[in-house]
Parts: sequence; C-alpha cells; structure tokens
Amino acid sequence: MEYVNTRFLNLTDYHLAISDGICRQLLELNLGNKSNIYKIYNPVKLSSNVITRKKNNEFIYVGRITYEGQKDIKELIDNLAHLNFNNWTLRVIGEGVDKDKCQRYLDQKYPKLKNKVFWEGWKTNTWASIQQADALILTSSYEGLPMVLLEAISRGLPCLSSSIDGPNSIIQPSINGELYKKGDKDDFSFKLSKLLKTNYDPVVMKQSISPFYINNYI
Repeated sequence: MEYVNTRFLNLTDYHLAISDGICRQLLELNLGNKSNIYKIYNPVKLSSNVITRKKNNEFIYVGRITYEGQKDIKELIDNLAHLNFNNWTLRVIGEGVDKDKCQRYLDQKYPKLKNKVFWEGWKTNTWASIQQADALILTSSYEGLPMVLLEAISRGLPCLSSSIDGPNSIIQPSINGELYKKGDKDDFSFKLSKLLKTNYDPVVMKQSISPFYINNYI
C-alpha cells in the first residue's frame, strides 16, 4: 500500500482485494473493515498439462525483467551464484527495460555463470515452450497476486518464491513449493534444495490452488 495514494480510499463503499496481504494492509490502515473488504484474488485456468521434472536442476523465470525494484533479477542472479552446487541452468522468459543491465551484471560479476543463464525473451505462448523444468523461481520485492505462480502450479511445476504478500496467499510449503526469506541467500539455498528433494504430487499441487480456478472464482 506504500505505492498507493490512499487519500480517497475511505470514500468507497466496498474494497476488492486480490490477496490476503492487501486485505490486511487495508485493515491496518483503517481503509475499510471486515464487512466491506472482499478478497476476490484473480482467476486462473486449470491446465490439463503437467510439466515434467527431470531432476536436472533446470530453473525457470517468467515475467518482466527489472534489475532491482519489483522483480529484482539481481537477487535471483546473486542467489543462484551463492548455491553450493553448479550443475544448474536458468531460463529467463520475458522482457524489460533492465534486461541489458541484468545481462551485463551477470557477465561482469559472475562470468563463469554466463553459459548457465539463457535469456529467451518474451514468447507468445510461454507455457507451451516449457516442456520440462524443476522449479519456477520468483525473487520479487513486492507483488499483488503473482499469476505466474498460479499458472506454474496449475501445470504441476513447484515454485520457490520470496516470502512476501501475494506469494504467501499461494505457496503451501511441501505441497506446491517453498517460500524463502527475502534477501537471505542461505535461506534461498536451503529452501531450493528442499524443493529439489521433494517429490511433489501434481494432482495434489493442482488441487492446492482450487480456490483460484475460474469456476470457483465465479
């Protein structure tokens, strides 16, 4: 809510919050109450596809590319560089004004990792291009309700995300992914290792986000 001008919000009759975190923030700021704030989330389609996990440490990032700020690709790069194993790859699917800056940072600070990160740009049908992967990773500084997590989990792909509002409404540890403490490289490594060792049940994963599926949403 620090990015929102709240001056007129108390004049509204009702509030629609897309995450538990936004609902909590509205209550903390006395911008509404439990009787006029409705958590509606955002809907996602249930996919019949399942992304295969080959246990070869193939990671995916899907979304806008910002060096720091909201998506914080710098933290993603730093965290991966901090891992105690180097047999991993990262596919970055997306575009953004900071893409060149992120590439330069990787090349200059971690030149040995250059051939591990593949900058694929944006794709018209992103999920059709992902046949196998071991985890989707999100290192955001803030989010409303990151749809990319729902889209991944609906395809049986576990997610590792920073523990912030938004992802906290989606990720259920040991069931559909893990949450790590933002800015903590050691916790990132620990939670990623835990995720890679866990045999997730795709059916259970898909069911874990059932409140977000379109029929339930409507």
